Amino acid sequence: MRNIVESRGFTDAVTIVIAVNAVTLGLETWPLAMQTAGPVPLALNTLALWIFTVEIGLKLWLYRGRFFRDAWNVFDFLIVAVAWVPTTGPFSVLRIVRVLNLFIALIVNSMQSMQSETNDHVRAEALVAHDEREALARRIEA
Repeated sequence: MRNIVESRGFTDAVTIVIAVNAVTLGLETWPLAMQTAGPVPLALNTLALWIFTVEIGLKLWLYRGRFFRDAWNVFDFLIVAVAWVPTTGPFSVLRIVRVLNLFIALIVNSMQSMQSETNDHVRAEALVAHDEREALARRIEA
């Protein structure tokens, strides 16, 4: 299960859900869109919330006490917990927090992807440099 939760595919899937959820949250603020789409944006929002809840639940189960040592896990936990609070009346401001979380998650995921690609590139360059040094050393010895 840990291999699944920590996999690139799982992270990408959650990122897609985050992006779709950002769109649905935006649509919910547009009366014409809500009138046209009917209950679809609300249903997608509820589905996304359940997916986020399952993600948090899996991580809590897998990492147990270590879960709360990671600041991002704590942040995600709080955002998902807040998302279950009704967003009417004085709690409507919490919707903004959810949208901010969605954009932060997208940015962080993009940065992690760029970091991974950069690390791969540096490793490849180091291997090439190492091979070139060995080839040069063999030529000098010959």
